[in-house]
Amino acid sequence: MNDEYERLTNDAKYLLLQLSSKYLESVTDGKSKSDATTMGSTQQVRDDVMPQWSLPDVSFTMAELRDAGFMKLWPGDGCYYNSFITTQAIAWREQKFGNDVKKVLDAITSVKKLIPFF
Repeated sequence: MNDEYERLTNDAKYLLLQLSSKYLESVTDGKSKSDATTMGSTQQVRDDVMPQWSLPDVSFTMAELRDAGFMKLWPGDGCYYNSFITTQAIAWREQKFGNDVKKVLDAITSVKKLIPFF
């Protein structure tokens, strides 16, 4: 599982960490685990967690996470109309960070520094 993460681009690592944080916050706020895995459309992912990215960049990076097994995507007209993080993504976050939101946020900050356009 860590091998798949290490092969991701920094953009994909950043998006995965953001989505993992969103999942953890949703579960903490009382959503069911199943509902918390739903991340929504490309537009919704961009609006909720990546407003500084273009829609094509969000779609491209979501596809990278899908190819690594961290997301399931339902394609629409030039974008994804729905998306979910996988149990593989949840297990990766649990093994790497447990349920410590601060550790996830610290990792987000670290990866963000590696992306030149932030």
